[in-house]
Amino acid sequence: MSEKLEIKVAIVDDKLTAREKIKERLERLEKSLEHVTFSITFYAGGIPFLASEKSYDLVLLDYEMPDKNGIQVAKELETRDQKPRIIFISGYEKLDKPMQRAIQIKCVVGFIFKSDSDTEFQFQYQLKKVLKVISNVYWIEFEYYLVEPKRSRHRKREGKTILL
Repeated sequence: MSEKLEIKVAIVDDKLTAREKIKERLERLEKSLEHVTFSITFYAGGIPFLASEKSYDLVLLDYEMPDKNGIQVAKELETRDQKPRIIFISGYEKLDKPMQRAIQIKCVVGFIFKSDSDTEFQFQYQLKKVLKVISNVYWIEFEYYLVEPKRSRHRKREGKTILL
């Protein structure tokens, strides 16, 4: 049996319920992955996170926090020697101008919107995308759909068959 790769994750969000929900999603994802395990640390804001000076592979970072917003935290992380991958978690419904500028920060690799109806899917997609880079592990997933062919109606016109 091969050894599991440990991914160090920091969850930085000022709301306890949001941190717990993200942790639950990480745990569900971890169960589906054979060779990856997550070591999770919580932070209630940007200032305590930056003060810790611990290194992480991945930071799940709330975009809007009262002490320091996510963009300020990401810009500071970009200046450090260890540059973790950052995925912003946002309560907004779409990318606003500051978020569009945040994409230009080199260590930012994605956004997940809390209000998105497909939040679980987006979470899994973004995390697997980052894990491919961090761990050099690639997944192939297939989804099968049974599609019944649409029946066409035929009409004859002057000896030609026309599909409707």
